[in-house]
Amino acid sequence: GTVNFKRWERSPVRRTTTLAYQPPTIGCATLDGLDRLGNPYVLNEANPVGYADTLTSRTLLMGTQVPGDSVALSFWYQSGGIANGADSDEDSLIVEFRTSIADGDPWRWVWSTEGIDDDSVFQSVVIPIDATEYFHNGFQFRFRNYGSLEGNVDTWHIDFVRVAENGGLPAPLFEEIAFVTPPASVLTYPWTAMPWLHYSTAPAAFLSSSVSTLHRSFGENPNSQENIGLKVQRVDGPGDIDAY
Repeated sequence: GTVNFKRWERSPVRRTTTLAYQPPTIGCATLDGLDRLGNPYVLNEANPVGYADTLTSRTLLMGTQVPGDSVALSFWYQSGGIANGADSDEDSLIVEFRTSIADGDPWRWVWSTEGIDDDSVFQSVVIPIDATEYFHNGFQFRFRNYGSLEGNVDTWHIDFVRVAENGGLPAPLFEEIAFVTPPASVLTYPWTAMPWLHYSTAPAAFLSSSVSTLHRSFGENPNSQENIGLKVQRVDGPGDIDAY
């Protein structure tokens, strides 16, 4: 059947591409003090704090796994980036696992960190999934942030989240070349966008001769990132393409 690539339950957590500073890859899950509509969780209250965003994975079928499989959750995180960072001794990023316990709260704390002074660096984390109560077909994990509830503050960015066997080494453990930031505009300075009819009057004058991109290579072996190019085209209909 068709593969379902949806990995997360519905959540107020945003996917951002410009708030983190040099993330492992472009596009992070950002937890902050905003609800799903982009409003502060709490208004008109002095310094409200508490649990804000929650990002919960979909169910993982872990019923056939055993501790010897060395299954682990790995991810990268950053506090703040170019946004407002979490405060030390006040704010936290928390990871919880869902157990097979039927009665009471099935969620168990497994890891957390407080706000840090250096909010420009991504840290890698590996959390073993090794307790018997985690090996069931209703297993889930979730990220939560504790901090201010009054807006786009106390932010945490999460990237490269995965669960894998033999995952006890620093993450990630695979060959990957990825964008780190959005590419610069293909237009000459100071333009970043313009109507196609405007551009098509003088493509050579408006199109930049080069575009800066920032990539990251995770692999142990060298990877050629040369000889890549961009093509600007407009498609009006079948067989009707204007390219520059």
